[in-house]
Amino acid sequence: MKYRMKSFLVVAALTWQTLGYVSAAEPAVFPVNRARVFPAPGKEQALVGGKITGSNVSDREGFEHIAAITATPTAGQWNEITFPNTKLYRWIRYEAPAGSHGDIAELEFYSGKRMLLGKSFGSFGWNGLHNWPRAFDKKTDTFFDSDIADDQFVGVDVGELATAQTPRMDPPAGVAAPTGPLDLKLSCNTPGAVIRYAFDGTPGPDSGLVYDKPIHLDGLTTIFAVAFKEGMPPSPVASATYLGGTAAKAGFHSMHVGNSLTASLLPFPNYARTAGRVHDFHSWLKDGGNTTAIWNNSQTKSKADWDKELEAMPGIDRFSVQPRLPGFTDADLAHEAKHDALFFDLVRAKSPDVQPWIYSEWPSRRPGFNGWVPPFETYEEACAALLMCSETIQSKVCEISKAGKRPRILPCTLAVVHLKNRLEQGLLPGFAGSDFDPIMFYDNVHPGDAGRYLLCMTWYAAFYGESPVGKMPPLQANLTAGQATALQQLAWDVVKNYPDCGLYEEGTELCDKPQFGNDGKVFTLKSSTGGAWFRYTLDGTAPTRTHGYIYCGKISVQQGIQVKAIAYKSGMADSTVSSSQ
Repeated sequence: MKYRMKSFLVVAALTWQTLGYVSAAEPAVFPVNRARVFPAPGKEQALVGGKITGSNVSDREGFEHIAAITATPTAGQWNEITFPNTKLYRWIRYEAPAGSHGDIAELEFYSGKRMLLGKSFGSFGWNGLHNWPRAFDKKTDTFFDSDIADDQFVGVDVGELATAQTPRMDPPAGVAAPTGPLDLKLSCNTPGAVIRYAFDGTPGPDSGLVYDKPIHLDGLTTIFAVAFKEGMPPSPVASATYLGGTAAKAGFHSMHVGNSLTASLLPFPNYARTAGRVHDFHSWLKDGGNTTAIWNNSQTKSKADWDKELEAMPGIDRFSVQPRLPGFTDADLAHEAKHDALFFDLVRAKSPDVQPWIYSEWPSRRPGFNGWVPPFETYEEACAALLMCSETIQSKVCEISKAGKRPRILPCTLAVVHLKNRLEQGLLPGFAGSDFDPIMFYDNVHPGDAGRYLLCMTWYAAFYGESPVGKMPPLQANLTAGQATALQQLAWDVVKNYPDCGLYEEGTELCDKPQFGNDGKVFTLKSSTGGAWFRYTLDGTAPTRTHGYIYCGKISVQQGIQVKAIAYKSGMADSTVSSSQ
C-alpha cells in the first residue's frame, strides 16, 4: 500500500455522493427484482434458505422479505435469482440462513438489467479477516466467512436509485459560497417531493420545517435537508455550513501521521467549520502502517514529498502520531516512543511551539488482534490496558526528548469504551446496545459515520480546549439532534476529565470514595459523586488520578489481585483510596 499525502482546507461537504443520478424531468428509480450470488467454495448448500430483504428505515432495521434462495446454488459460478418486486427499497441485503456464517463470495443486486450500486454494509464477524467487504471486492476467490454463525448479512444502500432525489442548495456550499448574509434556496428534482430542513440534525418525515420559501441566513448556520415523497423512501441527507455574515474564527494548522484510523478524522475540518473555525488539516497516512515504518519512509523513499508537505505549511500548531500497539505490530513500547520522539523533534524544528499529541486508539473486537494487552479478560479491561500503553509511550518520549511542549494524549480509547458503556445502559437516544459494532467497527475494523463524528468531537475538545456541545451539528453523520448532542457531551466528559488533556481543574471538595460491586466474576465501581471517574491498581499500590488503570466499566475477578481505586472529577479533589479486600 502506497503512502498517501492529503492536504485539506475544507469548508463544507454534502453527506452523500450521488450514485447513478439520472438527469431527466423525473429522475428514474429502480426497484430491485434480481440478485446474483457467487457462493463461497464448498458452502453452496449453506445458502439455501437465504433471503433477499429490503428496508426504508436504515441499514440495520425495518427489513421486509422480498425473496428467498430455495435451491442449492451451482458451485464455482454466478447464480441468478429473479423475483417480481415493484416496491422501492433503499437498503437491500442478503440475509444468510441460521448457522451458515455468511458464506458468500460475491453479491450483486439489479433492477432489470441495471446493477444497483451504492454504499455497501454488513454484519460484524470474520474468520481470518474474511469480513463482509469480501462480498463486494469483485473477486470470486475471496469470501465473507464470519466466526458468528447466525444473523449474518451483507447489503447495499442504493441511495437515489430508489429514493427521492437529494435536495440541492442554491447557492451551493463550498469555497465559492457567499460569506455574507444570503437567501438559501432548496430544490429537488423529484416532482411532488416535500423538502424538510433542520439546523441541528437530520429531519424526519414529521420533524424539522417544511421548505416553502428561501431561507434567510444572517449568521453561522449548518442546515440539513431531506426530500420526502409518498411511495418512495426519503432521500439521502444534504447538509452544508454557511458563514452567513459571521467572520470565521482562526483555526489551527495541524499535521497527522498514522494509518486508516487517523484517516477516520478526515472530516474534522468540516466539523470545525460548523463551529465557525477554519482548520487547516494535513495528514501523512499508510493503511495499517506503524510509526516506525512511516518514519523510515518519510526520511528515505518519500523524503522529497514529506519535505514538500512541511514546507507548504505556514506553521504547525498541532501534530499527532498514532501508535500501533501490542497484539498488532511492535510489542516494544520504547521502540514506538523512539520514533514518536523523532517525529516530534522534526516538527519542532519547523514550529518550536507545536503541541504534540499521541492518538490513543481502541482495541479490535477480536482478542489478540490489535490493542489487546494484559489484562484482557474483557473489552473494557483491554481499553484500560491500551490507554496505559499510550501513557507509557508518552512517558518514554519525555525521557528521550525534553525540548518543547510535553506531548499530550488524545483519549479516544476512553471515548470509545464509554460509548459502549452508555449504549449498553440505554443512555444514548435512538441507539440500541447492539449498535456499538456498527458505530465503531462498521467494516469490522473502521468506525462508521457516527463513530467518526464522536472521534472528531473528541479531537475538537482536546485541540481547542472547549466543549463541542451545541457548536457542532452532525454535518456528515446522519444523526438526529439528540444523538449528536449525546455524542458531543460524551466527548467533552472524556476530555475535561482526562487530566492529560490539560483542561482538568483542581478542587477542594472531596469526591466520595469508590464503592465496589462483586458478582464473583467482575468488580464494578461506583461513587455517590455523580459523574466521577476512577483509577485503579491490581498490585496493591496506591492509585492516583494519573497512576494506574483508568476504570472502563469492568475489572475481572482474578485470584491473587488486590484492587485499589480512587474517584476523581474535574473541579473536585480526589477521593481517598478504597480497597476490594
